[in-house]
Amino acid sequence: GMGDVLTLIEKAQQSFDEKKALAAELEAAKNATPDTVYVKAGNQKAAFYFDLGKSVLSQSELNHLADFAELLTKGEKITVTGSADSGTGSKAVNEKLASKRAKYVTDQLVKNGLSSDDITIETVFDIFGNNKKSRCAVVEQ
Repeated sequence: GMGDVLTLIEKAQQSFDEKKALAAELEAAKNATPDTVYVKAGNQKAAFYFDLGKSVLSQSELNHLADFAELLTKGEKITVTGSADSGTGSKAVNEKLASKRAKYVTDQLVKNGLSSDDITIETVFDIFGNNKKSRCAVVEQ
C-alpha cells in the first residue's frame, strides 16, 4: 500500500543523504594537507612492537618511531614503558626483555634528537594483556 511506498522513498532519501555525506568526507580527505594527519588533542602516545624474544625493532617499526619522535616536544617529560607478555618465557627473562626494549627505544628517541634527561624508563608485564601485542615499548608524553 501507500505506507510501503513512503518507506521506500524514505529509505532512498536516507541512502542518498549518506552517500552525499560520504562524498563530502572523501572530498575533505582529498583536500587535507599532510600536516593535518598528526593533529591530536592532548598527549602523544604510541606503541612500538617487537618480535618474540627480541629487543630490537624491525625497520618499519624504526621508521614509525622516527616519525613519532618528530611529534614529541623537546624539553618535556617522556615516559618509555618496556613490556613483555607473561605467556612466553620465564619471569626473569621477561623482566630483562622489557627493560632492554625500553632502553632500546630510549636510545632510538635520543638518536632522533630527544634528550635522555627528559626520558623516564618503566617496565611492566602484559601492558595490553597476556598476548603478543604486549611485546612492545610504549612512548608517552
